[in-house]
Amino acid sequence: MPAYLITGEAGTGKSTLAIELQKRGYIAYDGDRTPGLTYHADRLTGRPITEMLDRYTETDWVWDSNRLREILNNPRDVFITGATSNQQQFYPVFRKIFMLTIDAATLTNRLQNRSAGDYGMHPEELNEILRTFEGFQRRTIEEDGAIPIDATQPLTKVADDIIACLP
Repeated sequence: MPAYLITGEAGTGKSTLAIELQKRGYIAYDGDRTPGLTYHADRLTGRPITEMLDRYTETDWVWDSNRLREILNNPRDVFITGATSNQQQFYPVFRKIFMLTIDAATLTNRLQNRSAGDYGMHPEELNEILRTFEGFQRRTIEEDGAIPIDATQPLTKVADDIIACLP
């Protein structure tokens, strides 16, 4: 079960990349849209939040460990795209981790032009993303050993760069 994580801040292209990998015949799950994989949790209690909120800056976005194990129980290569508050605890199950890198101007433009209701469109969410994304990128590459992938390139080039790193 070779598993690969493609992570990055909101707006770096993780969901679009999952679709591109699927088109190329790979098993790829968009961590934000795969039923039962991720959920909002109360930061203090860790309990799932079931009610709809206007914004989610006071919550954690987390993977459900049982659902993740179920998805990764596959003899073929599996890609998971996503970024969660608890992703570090799952790093040991991934053969490689890829970090989609991006600059602040491109990230801001992408987030401001997302579909209505997508994470990062609310001013508080956008400010939080811009405040933390460079540190997230740096830590994940320098401390966690992620392979940096330039997400400002065309989608096909981003996918090619990731595939070129596979064994």
